[in-house]
Amino acid sequence: MADKDLTAPPILNPRPKALFRQSAVKVKNHNSLITSPVLKESLDAALLEYQQRVLMGGNGDVNNAAAASFKLKGALEFIDEFIKLAEPYQRPPSTPTGDRIDHTV
Repeated sequence: MADKDLTAPPILNPRPKALFRQSAVKVKNHNSLITSPVLKESLDAALLEYQQRVLMGGNGDVNNAAAASFKLKGALEFIDEFIKLAEPYQRPPSTPTGDRIDHTV
């Protein structure tokens, strides 16, 4: 009987971050880009400009304020994702089983 191939099957639908990280050149270039002081200054200026544009469009309505809040949060999440693009995925820490609440009555 022939030995079975025990390698992991290919991931059919890999995450975009995983595809990006397959290229060492892309990861190296991205790391040099995000450590650049010019990028930090550019992101700060762009974010401030975006904040001003989003907030100037509102007329004090609570719905506009909520929408502006979501837009700004999305912009911050995008910048965070962009900066961490070359970092390997890290699983969030799990809760130890001893700290769980006992729901028995």
